[in-house]
This record gives sequence, structure tokens and C-alpha cells, in this order.
Amino acid sequence: MRSFLFLMPFAMAVFMANIAPAVAQGQSAATVIEARKEAMKAKGGAMRVLTPLARGDSPWNQDAALAALATLRRVGDGTAALFPRGTGPESGVATAALPAVWDQWSNFEAATRGFTDAARVVEEAAKAGDLERFKGGFGALARSCGTCHETFRARR
Repeated sequence: MRSFLFLMPFAMAVFMANIAPAVAQGQSAATVIEARKEAMKAKGGAMRVLTPLARGDSPWNQDAALAALATLRRVGDGTAALFPRGTGPESGVATAALPAVWDQWSNFEAATRGFTDAARVVEEAAKAGDLERFKGGFGALARSCGTCHETFRARR
């Protein structure tokens, strides 16, 4: 598990470096949606590392926290690029993205920036070893996930 945590930021950097050009080159909706799903899974995996640290359910592990936060920041920086027009429900490919993503694009972009900004705040606290600030910032980070999920993602 530990080696996975250290490789996660590198793997996500490679992933984001490869998907952004693919989106720009007009890849099929199915390809973009699959990449988007993988990016969201990476975010979820990182949150599953951070949640028990923030709740105090796991002993503090600065290395694990920093690796997970690096993943969140990298994926967060590229999130909006994973939602080009034509990759919503109208594409005919299964996606949880609602039309609101494109209908409210400026709000969506603001929400993705909010997520990345919250991840940076928590990352700064983790780098400083400030567990109280980490825990406080994590609440805002988790709420930023909910902002997108409530507005821009179909319920499962």
C-alpha cells in the first residue's frame, strides 16, 4: 500500500499529461469519458487515504497525506479539460455528468478551481505538519467534492 501511495502522484501526472492532449486532439467521447472516470476514481482513492487521517481514525502519516494531496491537486488542475463539449449525456456514452456542467460552465469551472484551491490549503498544512489545520482544511475540501456532485453529477 505504501509504495502505491508514493507512485500515485507520478502515475496521475503521467495520466494528466497524456489525456489533456488527447482531449485537445478530438478523441472520441468514449475515450474522454473513460479518462474522466479514471481521474475521478483517482480523486476518490486519494480521498479514501485522507479521510481516516483527518478523522483521526488512522495515525498521522505525512507521506501518505502528501502523496494523496498531490494526486488531488494534479487531477484537480486538469478536471475542466476532461469535460469538453460533446462528452455529456448527448454523446450516447454512459456518463454521470449532467448537462448542467456545460449549461453552467462558469460555475463548473469555479467549482473545480475551488476544489484545487482547497486541496492546496490542505497540502500546505500537511507539508507543515500542522494536523489541526489539515483537519480543518479537509472539511472544506470534502465539501468542495459535494458541491460538484450535487450540481453536476447524476445520482447513482
